[in-house]
Amino acid sequence: YSSQDENVYAYTWYAYCEGQPERILVSRGDWPSAQCSLMDLEGNTVGGAYPELSALSWKDGQGRYMVADFDVVEVDYGGETMQDADYDTYTYGIIDQDGNTILETKYTMINCLSADRYWVSDGNTYQLVDENGNVIYEAE
Repeated sequence: YSSQDENVYAYTWYAYCEGQPERILVSRGDWPSAQCSLMDLEGNTVGGAYPELSALSWKDGQGRYMVADFDVVEVDYGGETMQDADYDTYTYGIIDQDGNTILETKYTMINCLSADRYWVSDGNTYQLVDENGNVIYEAE
């Protein structure tokens, strides 16, 4: 669903899942200042709002979502000043479908390897972590 008049966008998408998603991803406003959140099937907002939100995986009948945060800066594009994301400030985290934090929004990179294993980086250190943030393997 997309409503250009209200700058509200709603969508669902999962890389793999074991059932029907129970959440809709909703984005209000234009990027990079948009506020993205989860909505249940009753139309209620679930959890907080983030600059970016995407469906990631499915575990035990519940969705997992990657969230991103970043600074918004003014950039000159050929004499026109526009807002853009400061790509050097991006950080990522993981939440569940109830908006609970699984992995804090502090990583410079997250790759989902399975429904409960993530390859993460905080800059110079790379780690294989489980859904509880326990480090399984670490490399620099």
